Amino acid sequence: MLPPTILPSGVTYQDLRPGTGELTIQEGMRVNVQWSLKRSNGYFVDSSSNNDGIPFIFTVGDKSSDGAIPGLDEGIRGARVGSIRRIVMPPDLAYV
Repeated sequence: MLPPTILPSGVTYQDLRPGTGELTIQEGMRVNVQWSLKRSNGYFVDSSSNNDGIPFIFTVGDKSSDGAIPGLDEGIRGARVGSIRRIVMPPDLAYV
């Protein structure tokens, strides 16, 4: 496992399992994300598995209400299809 990458915005990401797909996620791509939301202290908040396994589907870079929160939108870029990525974001780029 590679060490975490820290972006200028304060978003940190780490690939827990690198994807095997040839594509990497870029702006304009429509992605399907299975997710788990935890606080920084590890407290479990919610996940797609608690919502009948329904993924979050959005277009990377979409700033409308259909898009993702800024920290997720930034942290998902560059991931390979099929990867498991941990994304940690500062509160101003997340839901508070």
